[in-house]
Amino acid sequence: SDSGVLYSFSEVQVAPKGLGVRAPYTVGYVDFPEGVRVFGQVEHTAAELRVDEQVRVVLGVIREPEGGPPIISYKFRKKGE
Repeated sequence: SDSGVLYSFSEVQVAPKGLGVRAPYTVGYVDFPEGVRVFGQVEHTAAELRVDEQVRVVLGVIREPEGGPPIISYKFRKKGE
């Protein structure tokens, strides 16, 4: 599926050094109808989210390493946005 339900989320205030991730950023677990739970970045702040909210999978930049190209992967966005 390309969409699921936000199970849990957290806003990270201090990014790991050297990975090219800017803090703050939000991560969360999403439950899919097939019975799979996936962890990944969420495109919204924690204040904009709620548990059990519908989200969809999108592609986007998850890291921007210094001196290298941006790293693109899956992430989650609120459904309808």
